Order: sequence, then structure tokens, then C-alpha cells
Amino acid sequence: MSCDLSCWSGATRVRSPRPDDCGFGISFAEAVLGGTKTGKSPPPSVAAVSLDLSASIAAVGCSDGNVMLWKVVDDSLEQCIGFWRAHDEAVRSVALGGSQVVTGGRGGQLRLWNALNGSIVFPMEGHEGDVLALDVDFDRQRACSGASDSSLKVWDLTDGSLLCSLNGCHDAQLTGVQISFGDRPWRIASCCVDSVFTIWELDEKVPGVFVHEAIVIHGANAAVFCLAVDFSQRKALLGCRDGSIIYRTWQPKDSSTKAVSPDDSVTHAVEASTITVDALSEATGEIMGQSDRGLHAEPNSSGDIISELGGHQDCVRAISANFDLDLAVSASYDWMLIVWDLSTQSCQAILRGHTAWVLSVAVDWEAKRIVSGGADGMLRVWDLENGIPKDYVYALTGILTAHEVVTD
Repeated sequence: MSCDLSCWSGATRVRSPRPDDCGFGISFAEAVLGGTKTGKSPPPSVAAVSLDLSASIAAVGCSDGNVMLWKVVDDSLEQCIGFWRAHDEAVRSVALGGSQVVTGGRGGQLRLWNALNGSIVFPMEGHEGDVLALDVDFDRQRACSGASDSSLKVWDLTDGSLLCSLNGCHDAQLTGVQISFGDRPWRIASCCVDSVFTIWELDEKVPGVFVHEAIVIHGANAAVFCLAVDFSQRKALLGCRDGSIIYRTWQPKDSSTKAVSPDDSVTHAVEASTITVDALSEATGEIMGQSDRGLHAEPNSSGDIISELGGHQDCVRAISANFDLDLAVSASYDWMLIVWDLSTQSCQAILRGHTAWVLSVAVDWEAKRIVSGGADGMLRVWDLENGIPKDYVYALTGILTAHEVVTD
């Protein structure tokens, strides 16, 4: 799904202050500085970045609650084509696809937006903690979100309804999620600061009713803050608090993974992997019953650690990977990004330029372009092949300044 840029309300990137009217019913000063024009506050962090590859647009979620959309042209942040206030507090996660943007924020806020005019389509309510993890299949209009209350939920973007909640495998804040809804069974990968990496399988046995199975893999040696997964190859990269990246596989479920239907009277008392299923199908008139009548699965620790990638000196906060190309890019609190060669499990390039924590990264593998955001308020573009910085802007400041990139 691509964007018709003629519909956007935006302005070309400039070296002078932006006009007061930003086209979304809120002044630039209000959006950026909370109504003040002093410009003395530190720039808000770029907490989340998402790329729409078909349109070369980057959606940026910031710690002040704003969302910006940048057009990326020839490795340059050429045009700011829109921004709006998405949340009262920090935007913790963002996903962009065509004319739709999904944002997650503090206090369980999850919202779908019309990216063409910055208007809200509808909120999605159900989380109680901050929505830290988000992945969206815009073609199939499905979203999966994870929150600091350890909840994991699947949503229908056509109407904002909750399809199901997956509970029980995590008992701490959920930090990463990735979905694969192309084939059956549907698969979801999740990670958490409790050092548990989970693969969920969802089969639609009855219209509107999901049956859940899970493979729980223990093995990360620190809290897991992010993941990148290839479901077909059964490979995963897990970014950890101690700066390590665990590169591992998992085995398909076997007899060690037991499951029963919600109607089975047998209850398996399984610590750390009980999965409860919420009521799902009002349309068919079916009621699943009490929340504890869910499917139960035994934890499965099968799988091999291929390697532990060492290079970061602090928490790995975000990671993007293309397992077909054997490439990955990680972002860390040590102010660096690292490009990894997965075939040799070695560092290919170290990207320096941020002056604070690097919080987010997205990669256009075809264009060989990396986009990163940090706690320094900078949005940066890098060349994937050689790690050379191409362009950067302070994403949300009173003056959007175009900088010449200094390579040293």
C-alpha cells in the first residue's frame, strides 16, 4: 500500500523556523514545545521508527507524544510531510503502512490514525501498562501489541476489535513482538524482561475462535529487550540488557509440547506457560467461558544457540534483521549501531553519530538504507553497505535544521 503524496499536508524541509500552522490543527510550537517558544528544552527522544518501504516514508514516534512523517529521498531526510499530537505522554511504539499509522503509548493507549490528515480513526482499549511492543500486518489488517503489564493482544484494524489476548508465558513487561499472519498457523514471537522468548501458534479452528499453542524457549542470559525473527527458518536474534545478542534457533513443537482444548476437563498445572483465552466470538454467539479455561502448554526448551554476538557495551534496545541476506542491524544504549554479518556472526560496521542512547532502528534492505532514532532527538540515515552517515535532523525542535554530515 503506497501513499499518494499529493494528499499530504506538509512542507519541504527548511533551514528556518516552521510556519505556525502545521496543517493538522495544532501549531508547530504547541506540537514541539508544549506551547512554549523558548526552545530551551532538550529535544524529545526519537523512541520509535517505522518505514513504509513502498513510499520511502519514515514514521517517528517521540517522547513528547508527537508523531512525525518524513519523506526519505536519495538517503536524505528531504521532506517533513506531517506531524500531530498522538498521545498526551510518550509514544513508545509506532507502525506505518500506507495511509495508516498505529501508535502505542503510556497507560495502555493504542491508537489507529489516518496518516493523511493526522486524525484518529479509533482507539484500541485493553492494555493497562505502557504499549512497548507493536507489529502490524497492514495487508491483513491485523496488529499485535505487547505492554508493560505483560499482556499480549491481537487486534482487528478494520474495526479496532480485540481478537484475542495471550497470557501466562510472561510475568514481566513485554518488550518485543513480531507476527507472521501469511500462512496457517498464524505465528507470533514475543520477548520479555523475564528472559523468556515465546513462539505462539494460532489456529482458527472455529470462525472467530482461536486455539493457542506455545513453545517457550529459555536461554537468554539477561533481560530481553528486542527481537528479530524468521519464522520459516526458525531463527531469532534476541537483544539483551547486558549488551549481548543471542542468535539461536528453535525446534518445531513435538510431544513435549502438550495442549488441550478449552473444553477438556484436564488441567495441566504448568508454571510460567499457562495460556488463557479471552472471549473472542460475539459474532458467532459463542462464549469461551471463564478466563482460566484456556489452553495449557508445557514449556519447551529445545533449540540451539548458534552464537552470542558481542560488541555492544550496554542494553540492545532495537534490532532489525534480514536472515535471507544474513544481515542485521542493532541499536544500543551505548550510542552505537552495529551492522552484523550473520553468516560469520561478526561485526561488519560500527555506526557512530548519536550522542545519547539509540532507541530505534528500521532498515530498507533493498535501498540499503538504515534509519535510526535516539534519545538525543536525532533522526539519522545511514548507508547499510559501508556504515557511512548520510543525513540527520533533530526530529522535533523549534527549528528543523538541515545539517551537513561530518564523517570522522
